[in-house]
Amino acid sequence: MLAKKTVLFSQEDWKSCLQIVETLMKTTEFYENLSLTYLKGLANFHLDRIQTSLEIFRELENESSSIGRRRILRSYLASGSDGNPRKFTGEVAWRHEKPYERGALYVSELQRSRIPFIPQQFGKPDILEGESPGEFHIAFNFLGPIADPIAYYSQPVQKKK
Repeated sequence: MLAKKTVLFSQEDWKSCLQIVETLMKTTEFYENLSLTYLKGLANFHLDRIQTSLEIFRELENESSSIGRRRILRSYLASGSDGNPRKFTGEVAWRHEKPYERGALYVSELQRSRIPFIPQQFGKPDILEGESPGEFHIAFNFLGPIADPIAYYSQPVQKKK
């Protein structure tokens, strides 16, 4: 299992990151750079612009089919300004009848936005609509955010120097 990363960024750091990314994306060379689009989605998420972030990731999902396995690897976790992964709670909004297929969680901390999840990964293949899978992290890949069981996280936070 690959370790997911977190970043020790304050709100000001995320604003600076977003500004740099948007400046780079205005150039012809980086206009459609998928990695920059990914960073733009992350920055917006951390600046509590959840709907904007979700729209960016929907666009990225449509454009990233050419990058292979990297597209689905969960490489980053939503984190607080202390660099620790944020914990979220929610309830099942809908789910597929197969436990290994995606469903969606209403996430109360995100203005009840729907975030995908896979019931089997939470050890609750029979979870029903309205039930909670317990606390979770939100991970990101090129398909967007996805609920990630806390047990999947295995990286200690490194302090800023």
